[in-house]
Amino acid sequence: MFKIFYSHLRRQALLVLCLLIASPASLAGSLGVIGIEASSLANPFFQALVRGIVHYARVVDPAVEVVTLQNEYDSQRNQSNLDQLLTRKVRVLFLNAASTTDIGPMIAQARMAGIIVIAVDVAAEGAHATVMTDNLLAGQIACDYLARSMQGRGKVAIQTGPDVSSVRERVSGCKQAWLRYPDIQLVPGDYNGKGSPAGGRSAMAQILKADPAVKGVFTINDRQAVGSDKALSDAGRKDVFLISVDGSPEIADLMRRKPKVLGSSKQDPYAMAQKAVELAVTFLAGKTVPQTTIHLKPTLLTQDNLDDYQGWEIEPPK
Repeated sequence: MFKIFYSHLRRQALLVLCLLIASPASLAGSLGVIGIEASSLANPFFQALVRGIVHYARVVDPAVEVVTLQNEYDSQRNQSNLDQLLTRKVRVLFLNAASTTDIGPMIAQARMAGIIVIAVDVAAEGAHATVMTDNLLAGQIACDYLARSMQGRGKVAIQTGPDVSSVRERVSGCKQAWLRYPDIQLVPGDYNGKGSPAGGRSAMAQILKADPAVKGVFTINDRQAVGSDKALSDAGRKDVFLISVDGSPEIADLMRRKPKVLGSSKQDPYAMAQKAVELAVTFLAGKTVPQTTIHLKPTLLTQDNLDDYQGWEIEPPK
């Protein structure tokens, strides 16, 4: 299974290289120094996204230098990181912003310095282009599956997270899905899991306290789902369904052990990385693109297709 996935990535990489060599975008020359700023390098999704960007950048320019930083959803760290990247004279910034709108002045500063800014995973005001999962759809398909698994009735809750576009869209999509189920009742309250296992554990404990009758919970990412499972174990609850967004190796492992962990809307960090690098090379060549916001379609990982799961832990081909 892994060999098949590995071969698929190799074919993708070679195709990208051929297209770049054959196209006007190749006039951009070397990439020089590029910057990658991720929200949290403790998150397996961002680890895979960074690996993918580095890999596809090296397909274009084997001598590329990479500066990788994280902001931990802190706008002040966004600014200090940008200052570092300006000092390093990066040509491209692949940005996973701490805020969709507050980042605008920082991006304007980067663009004035001649830096190409490609937003990844979340929207960032003023970026040249954005590549992200269709997060509205991710929330919809996850929460529709949760509602159907609950036979269309019962109390449910949502764990929110950092105030970025991807999280807001996932929550919005989830709520839209539940509008089709009149007997699904949303537990009121704002339960912010902060994008982390510890935050998910705390938010789950708050939900159980707010309404012990809750039977299903949607978390905005897999790390929060992992923490939520710990809170359910702490409380001795084996009757609560969990579903989330990411499709990470850790959620797949948890699903194998816990049937009540229903699934996760899968993101593809390598496809996101590949498209982001393609866009960067195009802009470096002084070209325009027909579409500056790219939405990648998620699919749902469930107990039914878990055996076919191909994880992010595999490195892109060398």
